[in-house]
Amino acid sequence: MPFLLFLLISMSSLFAGVEKISLKNLDLDYESGVGQGVLDKFSIGIGMSSLHGQQELLIFKRENSFELTVGAIDLEWIRPISFVYEIKKLETKNLNLEVQKTFHELSAEQFNFTSGQDAFYSLDNFHLLCQGDSKDENLIFKIQKDCLNKLELSVKKIEIPFDFFKTLASELPDVGAETDFPANDFYLSVAEGNIYSSLRIKLIFSTSIQFWGMTQIEDQGQTLAIRVSEIRYGPVPVTDLVMKVLASQVSHDRLKIDPPWIRIKIGLKNETLP
Repeated sequence: MPFLLFLLISMSSLFAGVEKISLKNLDLDYESGVGQGVLDKFSIGIGMSSLHGQQELLIFKRENSFELTVGAIDLEWIRPISFVYEIKKLETKNLNLEVQKTFHELSAEQFNFTSGQDAFYSLDNFHLLCQGDSKDENLIFKIQKDCLNKLELSVKKIEIPFDFFKTLASELPDVGAETDFPANDFYLSVAEGNIYSSLRIKLIFSTSIQFWGMTQIEDQGQTLAIRVSEIRYGPVPVTDLVMKVLASQVSHDRLKIDPPWIRIKIGLKNETLP
């Protein structure tokens, strides 16, 4: 799921120039530009002492930025990407983040948010782990390279806008458009750019959608490019159908469908908000 990698990279951009980040057990409620939460540990960089014991986190949305206070530490996230800046509501339970020299890890028991377009997203029990030894001094580019080297992602339960899957279901032989969501048991692995992914859904009967492909970073870190090799619905090949439905259903200035490629602008440079 590109969104979780996008989230990891977005969070790392808050700490530009920092080599290490550690955040433990964050419970956060954010709504209408104000957020409050608690966490058990927070540390950034090498020279700063870690904050241990329960600490309070405060977030205030400002013009083109977020102000954050963690314990006695004040931070400012200037010109965050518009998708993050426009989020209306966010709730996390036991969110953990580790950015280290040889691995980067993001996990949460629960992560729910409502986008600026009022779309609701919910992820339960997700775990993302990237491993690599890139020497890039830019933290964001280091995370990119390490995640393309080796990545594993699992999500137990997912609730996201599923209009795409409903359209796909209506075009499969002998399968009606009635669907039972959310989806379960999402898994994604990347090894040296090669991708395998599976997602369990119910379209009349429970089965898996499986995906094989490869990925690379383009445009000096601005674009995540995914080359689709094969997609199967259970034992049935549906690559052409899925790409057709994606091309007809997905319309976003950050996403381009050009079979067999899917290109996603991940917006690593800070954007100027309208």
